[in-house]
Amino acid sequence: MPRGRWSEQQMRELLREHETSGTTLKSLAAAAEIPYSTLSWWRTRLRRAESPRFVPVRVQDEAAAVEIVVGDVVVRVPAGTDAAATARLVRAIAAC
Repeated sequence: MPRGRWSEQQMRELLREHETSGTTLKSLAAAAEIPYSTLSWWRTRLRRAESPRFVPVRVQDEAAAVEIVVGDVVVRVPAGTDAAATARLVRAIAAC
């Protein structure tokens, strides 16, 4: 990759490649001749841009199930489900 400024699209493509490569971010940076700090900064910036900061919540009935909506995916957690299990589910969804 040429030295200097990189477009958001270039970094998205490179980081998508990293996700499937199985290599470390440092080795990818070295192979692409990009400073590790630059690649790390882009990864953080793009992750923040993709993750929601505020999610609307509407309480209808305290005994009702919890519904988690991420894009087109809806996950319903039955009322009475263990809070730790629900927390693990939310962390797993957020990691996707």
